[in-house]
Amino acid sequence: MTQASNKQAPLDVWRKERIKSAELKGKEYKTWKKDKRVLEQYCKYRGLTSEEILTEAKKDLDLSYDMILEYFMYLTKTRKQPMSHNAGITYLAILRSFLTYNDILFNKKHRIPRKQKAKVRKTYRKLPLWSKDKRLNGDFRIWLDGMSKVHRSIALCILSSGQKTSMILRLNVDFVTEQPDDRLNLWLDTERIKTGEDVITFFSKEATRRLREYVKVHRKDAKPNGPLFVNERGERMAVPALQAAFRRATEKLFGETIKDNPLTPTRLRHLFESACRKAKLDPDIKKLFMGHKTSMSGEYNTDNIDDLLEEYLRVEPFLTIYEGTTSAEIEEDISKLKKWVGTLEEAYTDLHKKHTELQEFVKEEVQQEIAKEQARGLAGTAVELYSRLMYALETKPKKETDAFIKGLRESKSDKSLEQRLQAVNEFLDKEMGTTVIDGVIHVDKAKPKKETKKQSQKKKPKKSKKSNSD
Repeated sequence: MTQASNKQAPLDVWRKERIKSAELKGKEYKTWKKDKRVLEQYCKYRGLTSEEILTEAKKDLDLSYDMILEYFMYLTKTRKQPMSHNAGITYLAILRSFLTYNDILFNKKHRIPRKQKAKVRKTYRKLPLWSKDKRLNGDFRIWLDGMSKVHRSIALCILSSGQKTSMILRLNVDFVTEQPDDRLNLWLDTERIKTGEDVITFFSKEATRRLREYVKVHRKDAKPNGPLFVNERGERMAVPALQAAFRRATEKLFGETIKDNPLTPTRLRHLFESACRKAKLDPDIKKLFMGHKTSMSGEYNTDNIDDLLEEYLRVEPFLTIYEGTTSAEIEEDISKLKKWVGTLEEAYTDLHKKHTELQEFVKEEVQQEIAKEQARGLAGTAVELYSRLMYALETKPKKETDAFIKGLRESKSDKSLEQRLQAVNEFLDKEMGTTVIDGVIHVDKAKPKKETKKQSQKKKPKKSKKSNSD
């Protein structure tokens, strides 16, 4: 580290020292824009200029260090959209380098917290996506189908290229239009914003087809340097809007509101990394595709793009979702399915009508059979009672039977046939104690006959005459 000159501004000193440090390592310093933006955000948070922050550190290093840690807690905890722990550590390292390259020496107690080891998010376990044949399962395709065409195209781009969401949303229309139409896999040659590392990657065939269809339909009148993906207002789509679309698609898949989304844009990037491992791709080539730090950054360029494409084609089968079908073919299949569903609905309506008619017919037939059975039962009862009534007319006094028959005729309008037969049955049981078995009348012996007045008087004991002696 060289001593800073009093005539130079702190930012100029910082930049020159970072360039020298990169040259000593045999690399190129490419992150100046990001470093400067981090410092500007910190100055805005403190309400101070970069010169005032440097002066504060020279007067009280402990206070300056405590304020940087406070800013770290704000970034990772209290901010409206907190960043990850490791991203906050990166911000601290950038701020500390600004002070260090401007002759501010930190002690051992002024250490920066360590980065955490990357772990698989617990929310990812809620929705496993790899099937036994090492392909993305049907849930992932259902999730994609729950989005709009724009969001689905972006998701396929992130998945097939392994790039960050911000990188995909920064693409312009000329990224698609300037590449030859006969190229099956679009390729991207750029630098990663976060690290400044070289990125050379490709888009799958299905992502390439959908991108070209999207441009023809939705961005045909856009300028070449205009944004590729736009929102409803025609502005460049933002990352939070895409995250919200992913959340809505996941809630539609689960059928309920979720707290943590297991299908974020970052997970699609992780799926690309997993696909590279499943294809047993060289780790350095995988890092080149994803923009990670690698020793091969300077070895590959557009001159040997075919070699990289050959390596990418080994990964592509693990990232293919629709198996070569275009969106036009999918829409055609959907229209066929709709017609088939309409035909099924008509057939169901016809069957339902026939079923109703058949049900009414069976109901009428059953009612008729029930009526016939009831009539047969009443006829049998009537024959039996007629036999018993004839026997009563022959054996009982005429006055009693005439009175009963007269009452039965008078109740004809008030009572049904069944009720009148029941009344006859009760009368005969009470008065005669007879039953009919196979058309023959039998007198119940167990039922005692009524005694006449003469018989009851005979049974009464006679009073004994008093003797004269009494």
